[in-house]
Order: sequence, then structure tokens, then C-alpha cells
Amino acid sequence: MILAGGAARRLGGVDKPMLMVGGRPMLHRVLDAVADAVDRIVVGPPSLRLPAGVRRVREDPPGGGPVAATAAGLAGLAGAAGPAGSAVVAGSAVVAGSEVVAGPAGVRGSDAVEGPGVPGALTGLSVPVVALLAADLPFLDRGSILALRASLAGSEPGGGVPAGSGPDGVVFLDRDGRRQTLCGVWRTDSLRAALARVEPAAGVPLRVLLAGLRVGEVSATAVGPPPWYDCDEPDDLHRAEEWI
Repeated sequence: MILAGGAARRLGGVDKPMLMVGGRPMLHRVLDAVADAVDRIVVGPPSLRLPAGVRRVREDPPGGGPVAATAAGLAGLAGAAGPAGSAVVAGSAVVAGSEVVAGPAGVRGSDAVEGPGVPGALTGLSVPVVALLAADLPFLDRGSILALRASLAGSEPGGGVPAGSGPDGVVFLDRDGRRQTLCGVWRTDSLRAALARVEPAAGVPLRVLLAGLRVGEVSATAVGPPPWYDCDEPDDLHRAEEWI
């Protein structure tokens, strides 16, 4: 899941995920890092241009913040198990083809239209682990995602790890010791349980959602731009272009 619905006020309110770094939109770079995912979901506005095979969902209300966006993305995963061409109610979300509208308002339309390249039948889809990512990470790559997944898998019961003692998710730790919570992978059931504790999700800070979860940490050791480097201001974009 890629959260792409921020206001980008420090960049003048532009569609930040579509800003170019190295000749490609940042959002597309993040999508490349998870190209082998069972399902790729972007939470954001209709203006986002997505590659074939990627589904877009929208948080309710639009601009409701990262926790509302996480709820919409997870609802999209739940609804993906419906038959092709149907509208599926998933918790408080409605899935219609390639788009999901989440929230308590209920059905926003019952006719499903499949998006280009979106799998027609995802019946029985099981997603035990989900990546939770910002849309403005131009240096995130597949190797970084694999490192996070390997760390989470290594903490599963067995191999000396008692059941129930492993982390609920794993995130990168930056060089100042700060957790990069929108650059991590999580157990889907753990995120769902955390969301149930903070409803309604609109306006809730991400730190509140994750406060009760066990979080593992991975320190990136490679020389060069870190995978969690994000672009919030014009200077961040200029620096990213220099690094490319």
C-alpha cells in the first residue's frame, strides 16, 4: 500500500507523487520497489496516473490523513477477493472494480468497472504481510523491501523465537535513530487490529495507530541515498536529482 493523498503544502499543493526524479514520477519508483506484490494499491486522488495492474483507492474523507488512508488500503485488500465485475462491501468500504471508496457512508455505486490491467478474479486472495509506504521515496528499491521482509520473516515463531513475541512490523531506522514508519512492512492482521482500536480513523496521527504495536528496526548500511529519503520541500527534490 502506497499512501499518496497528502496535501504537499510545502511544495505549493502540487501532486507530489507525480513529481519527477531522474525522469520518472516518484510514485512509479515506489511502485517498482514492490513490483512482485500480490496486489498493489495506491491511496490517493483520481489525478494520479497509475501503471497497468495498480489499483487506486480513496480515503474517507479525502485528505483524512495516513490512518484513514491505511484503513482504505486495507479495506481494498479485503474487498479484492470478490468476483470479477462485482461491487463488494468490505467492512465499511465498497470495492467497485479497480476503485475503492472507504468510510461509513456505505455504497457509492453498485456497478463495477474493471481498471486496465487489474486482475479480474482475485478470489481467495490472502495477504498476510503488507508494505506501508510513502509515495515520495525516490530511492526505495526492491532490495530494501526484501531486507524488511527478511527481517520480519526471521522474527516468526520457530528458530528460537517464542510465539507472540515477534514484532508486528519492521521499519527502517534512520541514521539519527528515528523510525521511518512509512517505509516498512507489517503483519496485516496486526494493522487491522490496531485500526479497530482507533476508529474513526480520520485525523488520527500515524504514531497513535502504531503505538500499541511491536516494531522491529532495520538500519540501512549501504552508502548513498537511504531508501527512506523523502521529498517534502523543493530542496529535497533538487538534492534527489543530484544523487540520481
